Parts: sequence; C-alpha cells; structure tokens
Amino acid sequence: MTHAKFRGRSQKGQALTEFVLIFPIVILILMGTIDFGVLLHKQILLEEAVRDGARSGCIGRDNAWIKQKIADTLSMSNISIAADDIDITVYILRTDEKSTSSDRTPGNHIVVQAELPDLQLITPIGNFVAGMASDFTLQANARFIIEGAESIG
Repeated sequence: MTHAKFRGRSQKGQALTEFVLIFPIVILILMGTIDFGVLLHKQILLEEAVRDGARSGCIGRDNAWIKQKIADTLSMSNISIAADDIDITVYILRTDEKSTSSDRTPGNHIVVQAELPDLQLITPIGNFVAGMASDFTLQANARFIIEGAESIG
C-alpha cells in the first residue's frame, strides 16, 4: 500500500513539471498567432486602401486626393495614421510599360504604392524571441488603367 501511495505522488509532480516546461512554449505560440493575425488584418486593410486610392486616380483625381483617400480608408478601418506618415508613391506607367510619365492619358496605367512603417506588435513576443524585430513595415501596391472621359479634378 505504501508503494501505490508513493507512485501517485510522483505522478502529480511529473504532471506539474511537464506543465511548467510546456506552458511558456504554448504562450509564445499563442502570442505569435495573435500578432500574425493582427498584422495580416492590417495588411489586408492597407491593400484595400491602396486599391481605393488607385481607383480614384484612374478616374482623374490628383495625387493629393489619392493620398488623402488612402489615409481616410485606413482611419475608417481603425488604423489611425496621418496621411504624411504613410509613404505613398504615385506614378504613371505608359502603355509600353518601359517609361514613366506624369501624363494621365487614357490607356496609361496609374500605379500607387504605399508603405505603412513602424507597426508595433501588440504582444511582447519580440522581446522573448532572439532576433525578432518588434516593429514591422507593411507594403501594398495597386495598378489600374486610366479611363477615358473628362477629369474629375
């Protein structure tokens, strides 16, 4: 009877030891999953904002309008950032796709690129994993054909 009692006590100690060894790994995986999901969500929102801005540009809006449209779309998505804090590049690609131009002639392509710098992780996983950056930069681009007809201005 003494032997069975001793064996039960050691099993409890073993379970606690396994829990203590595995729990930090599980927490790191959970925090990584949360951060990955948040960054993926912000990437999708940035791509949507850039598409909206490029669409505005292909129907005749100017570069300032495009940049403000991107900032407005992001702010409606709960990413509060000023238009000046987003690195936005707008250029026109001619139909030969070899040269750029400022000419918004119908048939040319408008290309909008945006970079959202210094996004912080929401969990402190970067502090625990060696070599992992604690801030990230997201990038998106969109390309549309400039439509004919009058310019909106």
